[in-house]
Amino acid sequence: MEETAKHQAHILLVVMPLGETDATPVDVMALYSKLACAALADENSIGIYTSGTVFAPDFYRDVCSSLHESELPIPAWIFIGLYGSEEGNSAYTIGLEQFNKMELEILNSEHEPADLHAFLCNICDYLISQNITLQDGETIGFSTEEKLSITRSPAVAGVAEETLKIDY
Repeated sequence: MEETAKHQAHILLVVMPLGETDATPVDVMALYSKLACAALADENSIGIYTSGTVFAPDFYRDVCSSLHESELPIPAWIFIGLYGSEEGNSAYTIGLEQFNKMELEILNSEHEPADLHAFLCNICDYLISQNITLQDGETIGFSTEEKLSITRSPAVAGVAEETLKIDY
């Protein structure tokens, strides 16, 4: 909170491919992240607001450094919200739509919040890096034995109108 009180100016950063281009959403977001990291290198920068959250400059730049190893900086690109209730722990994504994917939700799971977060990070990485589009009625899993059902329905949390629910 003390850092945001220092706010005096901001930069609006938008990367839009123009005309005929072979740029993929990953190419566009990688360029966005590199430009954002350059701006965040300034000693006067106090943060970046993206994917529904505010990141400290060092955190964002550290996460995006994975681009140098051809890895996707999922925590910088996709916000994963977590919450609990008497029925279990739940999670949702914000940011998959910029990759032309539906947002995801896990509802009332028996898994711990950290497990939900890691699971959704892995799913998001898979969907984005492999350009996979999930459909209502399909299953997903990280082994041949794991078959988690996918259902499309109105969103419970997050900002999307509809999401794909993964039974995890």
